[in-house]
Amino acid sequence: MGAPSFFRCPLVGDGLNKYPKLVVKAIEERDDQYVDASLPNPNGIEFNNLYLDMNGIIHPCFHPEEEDDDYYEFPAPTAYEDVFNNIFKYIDWLFSIVRPRKLLYMAIDGVAPRAKMNQQRTRRFKSAMDKDYAEAENEMLRRQFEKEALVHKTHLMTFEKRHKKCSMTFFKCHKGRCLYGCHYMVLTTMAF
Repeated sequence: MGAPSFFRCPLVGDGLNKYPKLVVKAIEERDDQYVDASLPNPNGIEFNNLYLDMNGIIHPCFHPEEEDDDYYEFPAPTAYEDVFNNIFKYIDWLFSIVRPRKLLYMAIDGVAPRAKMNQQRTRRFKSAMDKDYAEAENEMLRRQFEKEALVHKTHLMTFEKRHKKCSMTFFKCHKGRCLYGCHYMVLTTMAF
């Protein structure tokens, strides 16, 4: 069913009439200044817990240019340090909106099921074929540009997508940064 379908269920049909406060506009303090999370929530509702699916946060922090996220934009990362900065900025942003009083729960699931892995393998194969085709076309255009003495557009080196591995492996390698970020958040946030 998936999380999007699960959360869409109450919004379809009579769900909106049955649960009118299910989706509301959130008031956020979006200045680049510190938001005191111990103050009352400006939305008028106090929350005890905030549960985060970290996979929905990690992916846009790795590939911000691919996401159509109007809420929070990140610079494209060039190193793992940038990825972790993006992740913690995003969590801070969500935390400042919700302001949970008792619990912040961050869940990371493991390896994808076999069917999804097969689907991703097919998509990657197609992507590799498209990349080969684009490189061949780029090479042809480069030769044509050189022949006509035009300047060839160079590609800036960006963070390589192949560095993203299984989220568990990723966080095992960088658990020190994760723990530091969590401890820093607990120590600097007066809401807990």
